[in-house]
Amino acid sequence: MSAHIRVMRLAQRLVLLAVAAASLVATSCGDPTGSNGADLPILFWAQRPGGDGLYFMSTDGRRVVSLSKPGLDVVPYTQDFDWSPDGSRIAFSDNRQVIIIDVTGRHRRPLTSSSGDSRVASWSPDGARLVYWNNDDPTRWGLVVVNADGSAPRRLASTDRALVERASWSPDGTRIVFGRLEFRFDPAKSEYFDTWSLFIARVDTDVAVRLTTSGPCVDREPAWAPDGDRIVFAGCPEGPAHGLFIINADGSGLRRVTTSPTGTIDRHPAWSPAGDRIVFERGPLSNRDLFMVGADGNGLINLTEGNAGFDGAPRWRRR
Repeated sequence: MSAHIRVMRLAQRLVLLAVAAASLVATSCGDPTGSNGADLPILFWAQRPGGDGLYFMSTDGRRVVSLSKPGLDVVPYTQDFDWSPDGSRIAFSDNRQVIIIDVTGRHRRPLTSSSGDSRVASWSPDGARLVYWNNDDPTRWGLVVVNADGSAPRRLASTDRALVERASWSPDGTRIVFGRLEFRFDPAKSEYFDTWSLFIARVDTDVAVRLTTSGPCVDREPAWAPDGDRIVFAGCPEGPAHGLFIINADGSGLRRVTTSPTGTIDRHPAWSPAGDRIVFERGPLSNRDLFMVGADGNGLINLTEGNAGFDGAPRWRRR
């Protein structure tokens, strides 16, 4: 075989390998509940050429599957959703109510029928209940716990005045961490400012305790670790440098995990089932990517680099 022929065949093989690699990262449309379900444990909202909506993704970012299907009304423009622990259902907000669908995008049903706004629902670890934010009573807006079939809604009085982007259950289902709006005084400027701090409420006794005390920056979007001992959140409790932080559930051991680069912000952290990694969104408002980092702050990688749109609000299937 001549050297010229060997070179030509080698070039053909390289082309085939490139095509195969490209197919791995191509966005497809399908049902992740089948044999591929375990390979697509991250759910996120995105603006992509295939359409705006929810997408499933592998942990290396190489496989992406759209939840949306032609002619099927699934999830509108929103980052307000949560994935059930078993991966079979999604709760999201639409037209001021909480809606539940299965992951095929069918069997849509309302969870709430409130007169005000009901949103930011979060599943309990066993999938039997959800907690959501509601303002039916304009003087007592806060969190409501409800069974997954919509029965027995119960307002948590200790969460009154809670402004929640996402509440998160403890793994044993006994407590909920959430953000609350506070008005505080800045003696240096002799003026009041509003901010968010994190609190933890017990579901059974309806008693809330403070977890963080934020300054002019806000502490937001907490997520409880699978071990029950740690909580990750976005904020800047150490000063102006924003990023992700981990704090123990008893309020001790605050430590930084990431630092947002200039002009960007880190938001919406979600734990891996093993509690060793965190997936989150980073970027300016117009163009965000999904990143993954170790819980120790090491091993940062960009999962969606190259998508010119918006990738955000990741949720990691819990089991």
